[in-house]
This record gives sequence, structure tokens and C-alpha cells, in this order.
Amino acid sequence: MTTSCTYTLLFVVIITEMRAPLSSALCGVSEFSCNNGKCVRQNMYCNGREDCGDGSDEPRGCVACNRTFNGEANVKYKLHITEPFHRHIPFLCIVSFVADGAQYGDYVELQVLSFNVGSLEKGSSSSHTCYGGHLQVLDYKSPERDISHQQTRGLSQLVSALKQTNGMLPNLFNLTGRSAPHFGYFCGQMAGKSVNYFSSGNNVTVVIFMPRRVSWRSQSFNVFLTYRFITERTHLGNQNDDIKVDFGRSAPNSFCNLEYRDCINRLCIIRSPNYPGTFLPNFTCHYLIKQEYIPKGFDAQIVLRQDNEYKISIDNGHSGLGAVSSSSLTTDCSQDKVRIFDGPTHDATLLTEFCGSGSLPPVISSQSNVLIQLVSAPYQRLHDSRLEIEARVKFVKKPFWRILGNDCKFLIDGTKNNKGIIKNPQHTVPSPTTCTYTLRGRIPTDRVWVYFMSYMVEDKHPWSLTEHCDTGRMEILGSVAPYFLGVTDNISIENNHTYCEKSSPRLCARAADTPSFTPLRPCRLPEESYFSKGPELVLKIYYPKIPVIPSVQPLFSARFEFVDTRQPGVAVTSTLCDRILSSHNSGHGTIFSPRNVLYFGRGGRSEVSCRYNLQGTDSNRVKLAFRTLQLLSPSCKNLIDRYSLQRTCEFPQTYNGPLSLVRVVENWEGTELPIGCFCNITLVHQPLELVSLSDNVSVIFTVRGMNSDEDYHHFNFEANYEFFSFPLCGKALKEKQDSKGKLTFTVYKWMLEKHGHFRCRWTLTTPVGKHFYLTFRGTNGSEKCSSRNLLKAYSEDSILADLTICVNDSAPEFKVFSPSWYNADSVRSHLSNEEDRRLSNHIIIEALIKIPQTVRVEWDEVTKPLLKRNTGQSLKKINCLFRCPEINACISPDLWCDGTKHCPSGYDEAAEHCQRFPLLYVAAGGGVTLFLLVLVLLAVIFRCRVRGHTDKRPIRIPVVDQFEMDRSGRAQEDQFLKY
Repeated sequence: MTTSCTYTLLFVVIITEMRAPLSSALCGVSEFSCNNGKCVRQNMYCNGREDCGDGSDEPRGCVACNRTFNGEANVKYKLHITEPFHRHIPFLCIVSFVADGAQYGDYVELQVLSFNVGSLEKGSSSSHTCYGGHLQVLDYKSPERDISHQQTRGLSQLVSALKQTNGMLPNLFNLTGRSAPHFGYFCGQMAGKSVNYFSSGNNVTVVIFMPRRVSWRSQSFNVFLTYRFITERTHLGNQNDDIKVDFGRSAPNSFCNLEYRDCINRLCIIRSPNYPGTFLPNFTCHYLIKQEYIPKGFDAQIVLRQDNEYKISIDNGHSGLGAVSSSSLTTDCSQDKVRIFDGPTHDATLLTEFCGSGSLPPVISSQSNVLIQLVSAPYQRLHDSRLEIEARVKFVKKPFWRILGNDCKFLIDGTKNNKGIIKNPQHTVPSPTTCTYTLRGRIPTDRVWVYFMSYMVEDKHPWSLTEHCDTGRMEILGSVAPYFLGVTDNISIENNHTYCEKSSPRLCARAADTPSFTPLRPCRLPEESYFSKGPELVLKIYYPKIPVIPSVQPLFSARFEFVDTRQPGVAVTSTLCDRILSSHNSGHGTIFSPRNVLYFGRGGRSEVSCRYNLQGTDSNRVKLAFRTLQLLSPSCKNLIDRYSLQRTCEFPQTYNGPLSLVRVVENWEGTELPIGCFCNITLVHQPLELVSLSDNVSVIFTVRGMNSDEDYHHFNFEANYEFFSFPLCGKALKEKQDSKGKLTFTVYKWMLEKHGHFRCRWTLTTPVGKHFYLTFRGTNGSEKCSSRNLLKAYSEDSILADLTICVNDSAPEFKVFSPSWYNADSVRSHLSNEEDRRLSNHIIIEALIKIPQTVRVEWDEVTKPLLKRNTGQSLKKINCLFRCPEINACISPDLWCDGTKHCPSGYDEAAEHCQRFPLLYVAAGGGVTLFLLVLVLLAVIFRCRVRGHTDKRPIRIPVVDQFEMDRSGRAQEDQFLKY
């Protein structure tokens, strides 16, 4: 019964249309013939006012439905479709607009000013549907422009519509041959003040359908619009002649699929159908952008953007309280949407999806192909929907940071890259995504040094002080306590850091201004950088899903470097890099300078000093073989002794500039003696050997005055060491009797054949206040030496040899004082007697023998005749009773007249001293007992008898240091000012 009623209504409408008078042959195609013979424009028929003058253009029952409208180009006409009179039967209204070309236009423009038909509601499957009525727009390019009568066309359209009146989707035209979609429906209230529509062809039909009234909900009906016929130039007249613009090439057998190629030299424009007017419901457009030409060594990226906020307007499908505002782009889309895929198909990664209105921030692909998909829902409210996106191509050097596959994970392997730059992916990252950067060292002792040059997370709450972390955040996992610099192994536990929109990691932004990202003012730790606790450091950056398209995604750039913290031996507490290597752990090994960049100029330090202590047993010696030396010290001279081949470093006097050197010293019974020194040298795999005479050797690496671009590549060394036994030096014969001594050592040929040149060292010790008077067989070697055998003497505080003797058995005896002789004695009034007894002077004798020889060194203990007070005045020593006048030295009584000449001139063995009884000496000394006097007299008498004669000359008593003594036993000080 419902069906028959429907057909009755439709038939009545047809009769009403047929009763309208036909146009006279005298009137034009777009004109209406009045009954009085007057011709008026077609749009004046049923426009609500009498234009003919006889009322024939406004007949009874005049309606706007089921008519075709024409008109002059660029003239705007009004059309108002009201609610049907019969409310309990279905209502179908068909209105066509045809542009007949030339002065009648080529395209149709509709502007809907008021719209309310049915309602848009969610169905059972959460999809939207129209309830209580809808409006459909049919748009196609007609191959026929010479249609004579609107009534005839309206009738043919109506007959075609009769086939679909039982459904909600009347199909008025068969458009399958033209690849046009079956457009959907508008319903509900219009969104916005007005909606414009520009046809794609010259023929547009508007179909309004409403079911019978009993199925309606309480709502009104209203459709009010204007229409205009526009020319082709007006429709497309929005190009800029200064820029090459590409609107794409249509794909075969498609309604709106377009393809763009090589947008590097032109601006590619992606537009929705019927742009700048609204697009119709129920279709999907695909826009494929491809860049085929890519220079070698580069990758291509597609950049999509729209800075003009009025060129993107897509209904987000939300209405009512709590709806998402359409004033900005959003990802919460229930109806129409735009999808951008990172690849040529919709199976590629979805970069972003949006709807709403506003500007589109740059969307950047990771490759040379991008697919844009515009999806229009089948049912929607009337909205001024449009889309225009600009596409360009940029080339980036390989490699660049991008996501591969579905996981955003990056492994930075220290075995492949020792240092470099890490960045956020240099393309749009789909959300939600977590990008993880794992920086992993080569070996367990590697550490990671990182400093950030930039960091930014968009702040959506600039007025708030609270950290929301809703637009992104970064985490740093595995960093160490900020004050750890490798000084000690006792470090604090791991620190993890989180940063969002109001906080940022420690920045060293100035590093970005330098080509190598190493600024002149280094990025210091801990103020401006991070150091890992172990060999691995992890950075995580989160891209959360938010309802509003962010203007910029989280971004950062940082420089990383894997730091080699390996050091030989055991660390010395409270030092930066001092180490201890003992022969108990290993008899051989390798030592090398630190490779920790934080110890050098590039890490923020201007100087560094590391000491490597090699400690063996008593019978050990240490052999060092330097394999690598890189020491830049232009102001230093590396001198080599022609005889001992010992290397020394020479700097200008009062030099305080940059230096880098390696010193090798050995500890000999509390005194550090140099073995060698290296500076201003470059040595690569050409070993230089040094051999110690001690079991305790230190290699001291020192750099001072470093620049900010210098590190361990500029200053370094590496050496092999070996502990070996050498007990031969202990076989030397060292005799000591009272105040004299002798050292004898023989070097045989087999020793030289086994060990090469032969070196030994011995220490000679005297009580405090006494000095050595040494006797050698040879010559002074301070200037030149023809002998291949050398003796060197070191004082207790000297690091360089104070005396060099060229050993020669045929040379006369060479006598010399020990170096301590030339340092004036001081009155030790501040020391107790016990402390004074423990003090002693010592001298170190070193022998360098290259040809077989017996080495002899003799010495006497002597004292100075004067003692200096703290006041600077001198006082003669009371116990200086036996003096060698030619050297002004006091010898011990046991050396006086002992049969050996200890004074150079033999003064101590002169006859006048040793053959007569020194009576005055006994009187002056005051300390000789009567018993001693008797023994001396008996010895003189016995000596004279043995010689067989009696000396009858008067006895002469030698005057030795004659001086007057006061009653207290101390000399008159003013008598000795002459000294």
C-alpha cells in the first residue's frame, strides 16, 4: 500500500510539471514564454514574483522541484525549496542545473545558505547514517549541451528515479562508464554559515528525498541556495604564472586518482575534487607522488605542507557538547579524513591521519614515494569541505636518520662508529611511537660521552608550570653520577633522566656552530654533557598520540663518542690516572697513555699528568721498549748523550708554555734518578729501549697547555715492559774501614757478550756533616770523553749526574769532592740528638762499562773547617784538628799519618807531622789523657830506635790551626772573620 501511494504522489508531481506552459519558439533556450507572448528568463519561473505581468510565470501549485535551471554566465540566482505540503507521504525533489556554454557558462556554482534535511546519527555499527531524509548531488560532464526543454529532461530524470524510490539512494544517472562514484548523502543541519560547490562538469542535479512524515523526528525542513553559471577561466583562474604548478595526471578509469612525478623543479598541488568548493560524500581519492630522479649519494624525501589555514577544511564528524573543535587539525576523525602513507601503497606506514581545519605542518616522508588518501564518508552533514596540499622534494645526503620497518630502534655500534651524530628521525614519525637509541661500546671498559646540541618538545600548556609530557618526552638511561671523571672506581649508582616540554637535557648548543661539532670552548662534564656508567647508554624519545596535529614533533641532535677508559695495572686512589703494575701479578705487559678524551683539551682539561709505577723485586730490573710516541712540543729539544745514549729534554729557560713529554725515572733508595726523557718526537713501531738499574721504575706522561681541539691522538705513548733478574751488581767488593772506603768491580768479556753494555749502581753513605773525597783513575768527562767506560755520581737530591768520570787505568788519579761538599752546612739547632744521628749523606755511583775493565773508586770522609750559623756568620769547628790546607778540608784522625796519602799533596803524611811528638797539639787539644800521651811517647822512642839513630835536633811541634781558646773552650769568633 505504501508503494502505490508513493507512485500516486510522483504522478501528481509529473502532472503539475506538465501543466506548465511550454516555451514559445520565439523565445530562447534559456527563456520562458509567458501567455501574453512575453519572454522572460527561465529562472524567473516560479521565483515567487510575477515577471510576465499576467501571472503565467507563477501558476497555482508552482514548485521549484523537478526542474532544470539555466542562466547567463556569472549571474547569481536564488532558489528556495520548502517543506512539502503532504507530510504523510514520501517526498522526492529533483532540481537540475545545466551550463549551456558560451555566455551561459561552463560550470555550475552552488552556494547553500541554509540547509536542514533529516538528521545524521550513529548506527548500530558505530558508523553514521542519515535518518529522516537526505540530499544527494549528482555531478557529471554531459556530452550533450543542446537539451531543448527542461521539462523533458526533468521527466526523463524522474522516470529513472522511479526505479530507486523504495531505497534511500536513488540513482538518477548511469555513470559507471565514466568511472564516477555513487555519491553519498548530506543530512542534518549545515555546519557553518554557507557552503560552496563547484561542479566538475556542466550538469549538476540535486536530489532531496524524505520518507513519510510518521517516520520523521521533530525537526524542520529548509533548503535555500544560490546558483551561478561560471566560465572555465573563472573556475581555474587561481594559478601563479611565476611558479610552475603541477596539478597531477589522472589515472586511467578513476574518478579522482592523480599521479605526480619529479616535484623537484615545480610545485605540485594536491586538491580535493571540485576545489575550492566542497567535495561530495562517498568516494576515495589517491594521490601518488613519486620522485624518480635522485642524485648519487642522496636520498629523496617528499615534503607536504599547507601554510594557509583556509585551504584545509574537513568536517571532523563531531557535533554537540564536548565535540572536538574544527578550528585546528586533529587526528580524532569519525567521518572524512586524510591519510598520508610513507610509500606508494596504503600498505606502507601511516605517517599521519587528520581532519578539521587549519594549516598543515610539514609532513616529511622517509623515502621518495608518498601516497595521500582522501576518504569521504557516505553519510555526512553539509560542510564546506576542501583540501589543498603543496608537495615538494628535497634531497638529503646519505645516510640520514629514518625508521626502517615498523620499529624505531637504532643500534650505534662502537666497533663501527667511534663517534658521530644522533638525531630524531628526519621525517614525520607516526604516533604513538617510541624511538630507542642504544649506544653500545666495543669492550666492557668503553664508556659513552654524549652532549646535546638541540632539544625541543612542543609545549601545549605555556601558561602552566606543570610538566605534562603529553606532546613528547626523552629518557636517558645508564648515565653515571655527574661528578664522575674516572678518578676512582668507587662511583655512585646509575642516574636516569627524564625530560619533557618544560625541561631539557644539558645543552652544549655552541657545538652546532662548528663543522666538527667540537667547539672552541669544550662541552664540559658534568655541566654540559653526560657520561655512561657502563659500556652502554640508552636514549628514548616518545611520540605520543594526541588529538591535535602537533606543529612540530619532538626533535633533538646530540654528539656521541665512545671513550676508551682502559688503563693498565691498579688505579692509585685519589689520582686521575696514576697506576701501579707489580711483577707479582705479571712479569711483562704493556703500558700506554690514557685514551679518555675527558682527560685532554677536547674534554675540557688544559693539562694532564699520569704516573705508571712499575714495581719489581730486589733483584729485578725493568726493560722498557717504547713502540709509539706522539709528543708535540716545538719548544723542546730531545738531546741524546753520545756515550750513554741517554735521552734528555731541554726547554728554554723560564719556559712556561705548552709542553708534552714522557719522563722515565727510577727510585734508587729514596732518590729518583732519570733514565730517559722524550719530547717533540713521533715514533711509530720503531722500538726505543730503556733499561733501569732499579726494581722500581716510573713512567710519567705529562701534557700542559692543550688546545680545545687536541686529545689523545695528538699526545700518546705505548711501551712494553719486562721485569728481569740481574744479580751481578751485588758482587761488587765494597770495603769500608773507619773514615775511608773502596769499591772494586770487575767486568769480564762474557758479561758484555751476554748483556751488551754493562751498567751497575751503588750507594755510598757517610754520617751527617761529613762528605766524600773521591779518588778515581781517569779524567773529568763533563766536557768530552774518549773512553767508552763511564762513572757517574749523583747526590741525594739530584736527578741529573753531578759528576762524570771517564774511566782509564793509565790515567793519573782524579780526586774530587762529592756534590754535597758544595752545599754549605747548616746548624741543625731544630733537630734533636736522636734525629741528628739518623741523618746521613749519601752519593750514588753509576758505572757504564762497554769494554772489559776493573772499576775502582776510593773515598775518604772529610768535613768542612767552618760551620755556618743561622745568622750567616761562620765558626771554626773544634774537632777539625787535621786539615789538608790545599783543599781546605778536615780529615779524620785515623787518616792522619796512616801511611796513605789522603791529601793531594801528601800533607797528611809529611815527615814533620808523622816523625815528631806533637806536644803543642796535646796541650791545645785539652782532651788527651795522660795514658794516651805515654803511648805516643813510647811509639816515638820505639820508632827512633828501630831506625837506628837518635835525632838530637830540637823537637818541633807542628802548629795545626793555631788559635786561642777562651775559658769556655770556644774560639774567639772575630779572629776567623777572614774565612
